[in-house]
Amino acid sequence: MLRDEGRRAAQVFLDERGSALGESSSLDLDALLDGMLQ
Repeated sequence: MLRDEGRRAAQVFLDERGSALGESSSLDLDALLDGMLQ
């Protein structure tokens, strides 16, 4: 179900990037803004 998929995705995110929480951004704002301005 959707809830289970969301929990699975959250766990994958935490496994891959959890140690960086509060330390670094998981969003590349420069790339996002460059894409919006073109």
